[in-house]
Amino acid sequence: MKKWIGILSLAFLCACYQNRALMTSDEFAAIPLGATAKEVEAEHGSPYKIYSRGGNTDEWEYIERIDVGSRIVSQNHYFLIMTNGKVVGKHMDTTRPPPFRPTQTDDPFPHNG
Repeated sequence: MKKWIGILSLAFLCACYQNRALMTSDEFAAIPLGATAKEVEAEHGSPYKIYSRGGNTDEWEYIERIDVGSRIVSQNHYFLIMTNGKVVGKHMDTTRPPPFRPTQTDDPFPHNG
């Protein structure tokens, strides 16, 4: 019984630490133009989102979340332009969450004159 509890605990901890980004900037830079959709998916998994751009062209989006502790401080969005199942272009965008905004707009401690 103790053996099973130990194994289950270890499996749970391993699952908790599976926070790997689907793609990093180095991996994105290493994708060559002309790579096939199957090659990209085999290496990086399915994209976060696929946007249809008309004709035989799609734009695949992968996201890398950069966190400090439990807070996301930045996100890199990697885009692959796929035409007829091959990478024909790529670009990236970096976003940051908005700065801290107080959730309470009224002063909880009114000033008495």
